[in-house]
Amino acid sequence: MKKKVYIINKSGEKELFSKQKVYNSARRVGASKELAESIATTIRKEIFPGMTTFEIYERVEEILDKEYPKGSIRFRLKEAIMALGPSGFPFEKYIGDVLQRMGFKVELNQYVDGACVTHEVDVVAVEKKYCLIGECKYHTLPGKKTDLRIGLHHYARCLDIELGDYCKKKFKNLKPRPIIITNNKFTNQLLKYAECVGLDLLGWKYPRGTGLEYIVESEQFYPITILPSFKDELLEAFSKEKIMLAQELLNMEVTECAKKLQVSKQKISTLKKEAEILFAKNSF
Repeated sequence: MKKKVYIINKSGEKELFSKQKVYNSARRVGASKELAESIATTIRKEIFPGMTTFEIYERVEEILDKEYPKGSIRFRLKEAIMALGPSGFPFEKYIGDVLQRMGFKVELNQYVDGACVTHEVDVVAVEKKYCLIGECKYHTLPGKKTDLRIGLHHYARCLDIELGDYCKKKFKNLKPRPIIITNNKFTNQLLKYAECVGLDLLGWKYPRGTGLEYIVESEQFYPITILPSFKDELLEAFSKEKIMLAQELLNMEVTECAKKLQVSKQKISTLKKEAEILFAKNSF
């Protein structure tokens, strides 16, 4: 049996290397059982004490890129959502698009009158049953969590909005429902508080089994930033034209899209080809 090896996770803490985690991550993006086992075995042979999870991540992506390009692109999901910055507004636009695709009528950056004061709200999302009052918390650091302070502030904001008549007047008596959406995780304190008061949370792997990554993967709501050739300098142009989902490129004509975004046809053509790989119906 090979000696146990401790690696460094995203929080800078030591963690026992798990071959199973590598196998599961490869299977999650569609790799066959055989390929996933091969990748996990390769990584197990190559790891060394103090190796970071980021280095392991890069190595897995490298192997996938050679053996299963579609899986390699999907493997970049968390990094891609993290790239919706640094201001956080592109993340809000992306979340708005996701909610809209889920059947909500969405308005971003609204000033909403409460009973006492006016509040700036990141997202107002409405459908038949709900008037979601959303706070989007975008984090640039992988290990940063949304904490209790954010939960207390947003819940208090929504109590004031509920005491007013914003949703009642505008959305036929729908009751405001607070939700916090983040690209990372939540602290245990916030999870406990949210469960107690009825504050909805949506983040990475939360709620368990139906978190943000699950919604994106199951509905294929991949952000434009997931495409390997997408560079940071393109984000402003795409965000300005409200093109936040990779699938939107599939039906766009290259020349027209390049002109609209003021980006070279070569770049748009490359991105579109990558989007076609990502959304190809044929499995591994």
